[in-house]
Amino acid sequence: MTLQYYLHRCGLAARRKVNAIIEGGRVRVNGVVVRDFWAPVDPEKDRITVDGAVCALPLGHRYYLFHKPSGLITTVSDPQGRPTVIDYVRRVHGLSGPLHPTGRLDKETEGLLILTDDGDFTYRITHPSHEIPKVYLAVLQSEIGHEQILLLESGVVIDGVKTAKAKLSETRLEKRGFTGRPCWRITIHEGKKRQVRRLFESVGSRVVYLRRDQIGPFTLEGIEIPGQIREIDENELEDFRKAYFNDG
Repeated sequence: MTLQYYLHRCGLAARRKVNAIIEGGRVRVNGVVVRDFWAPVDPEKDRITVDGAVCALPLGHRYYLFHKPSGLITTVSDPQGRPTVIDYVRRVHGLSGPLHPTGRLDKETEGLLILTDDGDFTYRITHPSHEIPKVYLAVLQSEIGHEQILLLESGVVIDGVKTAKAKLSETRLEKRGFTGRPCWRITIHEGKKRQVRRLFESVGSRVVYLRRDQIGPFTLEGIEIPGQIREIDENELEDFRKAYFNDG
């Protein structure tokens, strides 16, 4: 396998970040600095280190569903020192090792995140070709009408690119400060930055509360309170892979 793929499988980082690590001369194979992404490596014969630490394939990957609270940055570390989801699960739940979030939720958004140390899984679940549905609950500042709903469901233009079709259904949220406000459940298959907020802004409304409730078959069931976490069991993972990755 290539050096890039090996480090990605080790859970070191997403592929683009792995490339930067390799380019930076931080990787050695059998003691020699290697800057070629595509250099072949043999995990059984080669000693591969990053910043002097041995990078080995894990014996088994870990997968968690995490109910992200508002106020956390969805990344492993933050150069500005802001609290991240990984800081939180390490401090509150005692998790360790090279976990990272798959995909992103902005700082203000609550809801479902998948945390893992499986770089290949992260690459596949975030790739748009798999069209994994993501369901959000959005409380709006103002009502939207029939024409606005049709626009969202047919796709709107953001930054010169038309979004994929969305699915909307009206709902209710019994939460202090939001009871009685316009509330919609929206399903999308993309993961562009702040996409749900920008979708509603494009039709003249503003999201005042946003929560992701579902990623594919995974929901907030059992982790209804922000900050809660649970491990994904093997049967759930196998069913998910078969449904969306055509594995098995």
